[in-house]
Amino acid sequence: MRKETRDRVLDAIRQLDYHPNFAARELITAEPMNIGIVMPTYTDDGGVGDGRYFRRIDDASNLELVSRLTEYVSRTRYGVLVEHAVISEGECRLPSFALSRRVSGVFQISPLAGAEYAEQLRQYVPAVVEIGVPNPDCDSVFSDFERTVFLSVEYLADHGHKRIAFINCDPASRTLEQRMAGYLSGLRKYGIEYRAEWVSCSRFNGQGGYDAFKKIWGAR
Repeated sequence: MRKETRDRVLDAIRQLDYHPNFAARELITAEPMNIGIVMPTYTDDGGVGDGRYFRRIDDASNLELVSRLTEYVSRTRYGVLVEHAVISEGECRLPSFALSRRVSGVFQISPLAGAEYAEQLRQYVPAVVEIGVPNPDCDSVFSDFERTVFLSVEYLADHGHKRIAFINCDPASRTLEQRMAGYLSGLRKYGIEYRAEWVSCSRFNGQGGYDAFKKIWGAR
């Protein structure tokens, strides 16, 4: 295609605010044209309407990540499907877009899901990227939680604070031990005594944070 023709087509796309129809593309290619994003949620989460939103996993913690992923994927020929994975009795249910094979790849944002969850997804989806924890069985992107917590303790100690409490994550999370190791390393560096009553765990929601802080506050 000549450059002049290409420029005219792109200009028409902008003027008409054209967006591709991914459903139509799938009919032609017979392949899924969507990328899935799966996030965890507890079974006792309520919606905004039933007054229990405070017990939901706070999607705000993943908002920027999901926004960035969506922004990037929108520049490609794929669409985006976002779904919560319901956690029940230690098991994390597979998203419907995977079971129905509507996606060609998945970003899994769920340290609460077991290490085998990615392998279960791969039975239905060819490409899985886990975000949040390292996984030797698939591509993964993760933070150094031990280092992050250590630096937090270091910052507080350097500013003269010695009574440093710690609210760890959900006990079911695979990052629990990493975070705790960072906290203990920070205490050891500054010779601060570890006090079990100043440590608590919290589910990834508002209610969990409230309960954990209340427990520590009561032990002052």
